[in-house]
Amino acid sequence: MGSAGSVDRGPIRTLVLGCMGAGKTSFMRQMVKNHTKQVCLRREYYVYCVQLNLLNVYRELKNVCTSMEIAINEEQSKAFDTIDEYRHKEKFPQKVIDSIVVLRNSQLFDLCRMRQRILPLPQNYNFFIQRADEFMQQDYSPSENDIMMSYSQTCGLYMEEVTCQGYKFELLEMPGHHLWRAKWAQHFDDPALVVFVIDLSELCDPAFYNQGHLENKTVSVFNSLVNNPVLANVHWLLIFNKTDTFNDHSAGFDFKRLANHLDTGDSARSFYRSQFTTKLPRGKCFAHMVSLVNFKDSQTILTDMFKRIGKMHRERPNLT
Repeated sequence: MGSAGSVDRGPIRTLVLGCMGAGKTSFMRQMVKNHTKQVCLRREYYVYCVQLNLLNVYRELKNVCTSMEIAINEEQSKAFDTIDEYRHKEKFPQKVIDSIVVLRNSQLFDLCRMRQRILPLPQNYNFFIQRADEFMQQDYSPSENDIMMSYSQTCGLYMEEVTCQGYKFELLEMPGHHLWRAKWAQHFDDPALVVFVIDLSELCDPAFYNQGHLENKTVSVFNSLVNNPVLANVHWLLIFNKTDTFNDHSAGFDFKRLANHLDTGDSARSFYRSQFTTKLPRGKCFAHMVSLVNFKDSQTILTDMFKRIGKMHRERPNLT
């Protein structure tokens, strides 16, 4: 049969799918790091991405203050306006740095937190607020952890070929925007594996309930994939991402809106997991709950998972 990942068998063709913000890019970074021992070869290329995350935190803070009726003084208002109007380039100009400093030194975050424990901000906001000074330095170079903690939108098809546990994987990540989801099937070129990434923390988002924009979206997207005849014989790896955020946000959350019998975060998490796993044949589906920004913990799970999938691919080359 030849060795695992041999030329005659080819790499394991893998689709990396999920809705916007689920964590597909974090998964790809994990796989690249597993293969090369680095998240990326040129970390300086990610300065823009990290700084854009910092800007987005402060842009959203303005909306939070408005919704919570937190008073904003004139200096703070001008700082918000400067950040809103700024079109990000390679280096922050001094006026943007000064505006971030004004807002960082204000008590706006603390005042908002006094009214609401979990703020409707990008989920990495604590990390970026605490290290804002470093990210604004002219000679700043991102660490691998900075890159892992940064959100970046998938803008087009992104392909990587990596080796994990001795097996070759050809990974194809596709954007999760609804316009792109309509085109996904055009790129289903005889896949052997689908990695579907799910944002577990959306269970704690009000938009998930009461006909919000998240209601049934992820499950519906997943159903359409399961019912696609091209994917009838693939294996599935379901990654329920952002468990750390879910744990933070689930304290005191009313999950009975999801189902009447759910009275804890653990029960809600298990119930939601079943909405996906029960739609797939036993033996074709593997499901794990992780935080993909936590490299050490998630790598233990992913490397074991891909070793098992690679072994099946060797024994049954087309995973049929």
